[in-house]
Amino acid sequence: MTPTIRVTRGSYFSDMARAYKIFIDGVHCGNIKDSEVVEFPVDYGRHEICAKIDWCRSNRLFVEVNSSTVDIEVGPSAVGWRFLFTLVYITFLRHKYLWLEERR
Repeated sequence: MTPTIRVTRGSYFSDMARAYKIFIDGVHCGNIKDSEVVEFPVDYGRHEICAKIDWCRSNRLFVEVNSSTVDIEVGPSAVGWRFLFTLVYITFLRHKYLWLEERR
């Protein structure tokens, strides 16, 4: 069975009509839309994952693929009361506009 990285994106008002680009080890592997789950085949070992939209991006997440599937979740940082600071996120915090977390 080929190991995979499964990326899940919840439904948020922010960026609802736009797709995020998913990069694994610096290579654009595909896009993920609102409320979508995508899987990317990878080799066993350590991988760097990042999500991008326009000039903004997520944190860099390093995962160790030892099992068949590693689950990752992605979403926008400017939700809830933070939505008021969207302009700050797209200018000064553009490297934190999105977030990535490994789901265990």
